[in-house]
Amino acid sequence: MKREELEQIINDPSISQIVKDDAVEQLKKLDTIEQSESLKVDSEITFAIKEFNNSIEKLVNKGVDKQQVADIVDEKFRDTKIGKANLDESVLELIGKTQSVQIINWQNVKVKTSDGKKRQIFDLMLSDFEAGNNVFLYGGAGTGKTFIAGQIASAMNYKLITLNCNQFTSPLDIVGGQTIEGYQEGKLIRAFGYNPEIEKEMNPETGKFYSGAVLLLDELPKLDPNTAGVLNDGLSKIKDPSRRSQDGLEIKPTIENGRGQVISKGNIFVIATGNSLLNEADVNYEANFKQDLSLQDRFAGSTYELIIDPQYELDNLMKNIKVMEDIVNFTFIFNFLFRLRNSVEENKFSSRAFVSQRLMISFRDTYIAYRLNEMQGDKKIPNAKTLQIATKTFLDLFTEQQRSVLEADVNVNEFFDLINLKNTKSLNDLESPEDKQQAEMLIEQFDIKNANKIK
Repeated sequence: MKREELEQIINDPSISQIVKDDAVEQLKKLDTIEQSESLKVDSEITFAIKEFNNSIEKLVNKGVDKQQVADIVDEKFRDTKIGKANLDESVLELIGKTQSVQIINWQNVKVKTSDGKKRQIFDLMLSDFEAGNNVFLYGGAGTGKTFIAGQIASAMNYKLITLNCNQFTSPLDIVGGQTIEGYQEGKLIRAFGYNPEIEKEMNPETGKFYSGAVLLLDELPKLDPNTAGVLNDGLSKIKDPSRRSQDGLEIKPTIENGRGQVISKGNIFVIATGNSLLNEADVNYEANFKQDLSLQDRFAGSTYELIIDPQYELDNLMKNIKVMEDIVNFTFIFNFLFRLRNSVEENKFSSRAFVSQRLMISFRDTYIAYRLNEMQGDKKIPNAKTLQIATKTFLDLFTEQQRSVLEADVNVNEFFDLINLKNTKSLNDLESPEDKQQAEMLIEQFDIKNANKIK
């Protein structure tokens, strides 16, 4: 008799108790059989995952196409009567990382990006890259503006050239000029004229020559308005199209460097970041200047207010992290830092310090280092840095009064107790159901509050 029929008998009030008891016994026997079959399949799955986890990772790192990897998995698993649906999440994640985007941009440069889950802003910026638009990202501290610029550059195999903008940034930093040590080329010029055929700079991550340059204008609103005029002149040429001479030769837009040399435009993508719009002198951020509207116009149509993406942070920075032979989830660290970030922002303490993606990575890696050190026996560092010390060090960046508020808001002592509990567990058993539930709740509340904003 099938499970459904047995359950109907058990739940039918018109059937006698004797018949129901017999149905219960038959259902128990059925459960035992199914559990036995499940254990057999689980054994096959465990063996398959161990066998293929490393090989799939190697294929992914070599850039093998997603379908090829999936076909290999299906072929190898055919005899074990299991398929991709039975694979561990970590393996499925690896297969997912081969998803690719093919771009042929306005400079006729072919770009193929392959990676895992990406933020919503990533695709918008790729569209602007195709169109040759300059992008301006603004938003609060810790939203990942600079981080996403680096990811874009990496995905496109472009060299990241950063101009740190502040009141001391000079025309020399932008277009170049003479120094005591000789002529120094400006960051704008280096990026504007980037020619892969001439530069032939090797990307250490890919082992290939860079295809172009991303000019990152970091904290652009902090640039002195007088100096910004020099930058504005250069940016005005970015969107100028190439034209043809009477002989049919391509004539590219040009700008002059600090020596007066004419530089032809190469492969460049401009990304600027700031805490506020360019036409605002935001009192919440020190040293912000109100810039000329013509500078803001260089980013017209591609200016985005960016907020954090907690789901991205959890999935990409804190989950499925390979530590030796284990796949580890650090959800408990994410939950604490997410709440700490909220407290910092709600209490307007961001001018002192903020919870960034870099801090999340730092906390994660500190905990990994501590746990690995504990495995070293007599060779371990006797007083290694703990996650508790990392937390106290971060909180010391705030005033005593601010620190008291934050510690009460997020219950630091409770977090320290949780760390001690996690230290007693194996690395692959750090994530509890309560951790997952709390993370889901925090992210859901965040998404409801910020439903119409770009992450």
